[in-house]
Amino acid sequence: YDFGGGTLDVTILDVDGSTFTAVATDGATGLGGRDFDDVLTRIILEKIAANSGTDYYVLDTDIYLLADLEVKSERMKIRLSSSETASDTVTLNNGIKVPFEVTRTEFEEATRGLLDESFEYVKKDLKAARLTSDDINAFVLVGGSSRMPMVAEEVRSRYPGMSIDLFDSLSPEDQELFKEAGLEASKWAYQYAKDTDQENREFLETVMTVIDPDRAVWKEFAEETNAPYMEAYTEVAALKK
Repeated sequence: YDFGGGTLDVTILDVDGSTFTAVATDGATGLGGRDFDDVLTRIILEKIAANSGTDYYVLDTDIYLLADLEVKSERMKIRLSSSETASDTVTLNNGIKVPFEVTRTEFEEATRGLLDESFEYVKKDLKAARLTSDDINAFVLVGGSSRMPMVAEEVRSRYPGMSIDLFDSLSPEDQELFKEAGLEASKWAYQYAKDTDQENREFLETVMTVIDPDRAVWKEFAEETNAPYMEAYTEVAALKK
C-alpha cells in the first residue's frame, strides 16, 4: 500500500523466500497526500474566517494567503500524525495575525472520503486476484501519506488481526527485497499500460516513490522501454535527487 504525495499504488505480492511476484496491482494517479493537504487548507480557511471575522470567500481569493497555507497545511498534517492538535498563525494582507488550531479528529473526519477511496483499490486488487483478506499475510505501508495514523487504524478496522509493517521500519535486507518487488510490480504495470495504450508517466511517478532512481536495474529496464518513458524516468529521477 504505497501512498505518496500525489499517487496511490496498491500491489498484492506473492512472496516465496526472496522471490516476489506481482499478483495484482492497481492505484490512482490523482490521489495522494496533496489531496489531504487541500482539505486541511479548507479547514484552516474556515478557522481563519471565524477567528478574524473575514469572509471565507475573500480569504479564498487571496493568492498569497493560499500559497502560505499550502506550506502550512502540509506541515500541520505531519504534526497531526504525532499530536492530537496542531496550531499555527497566519498574517492577513491587512497585517492582522490570526491564530488557528486544528485537531486530528477534525482532520480525519474531513478526509474520511479520501481514505475510503484509497481502500477501494485494495478491494479491487483482491477481486482481480480472486483472493480474500484471509489470504493476505501482511500490509506493508509505504510512502509519506501512509504514516498518517488513520491509515494503519483503517487497516486494523477493515482487516482485524492483519500484520502491519511500515517500510521504514523494515530491515535493510527486507527493504531491498521490497524494492525489487516494486520493480517486478512496475514491469507488470508497464506491460498493462502498454497493452491498453494508457499513459505511462503517472505510473512511473508512483513506482519511483519506492525504487531508488539511481538503481542500475531500474535504469536498465527503463532504457529498454520506449523513448517517452525514458524521458519521464529522467525527469522524475532528477526531481528525486
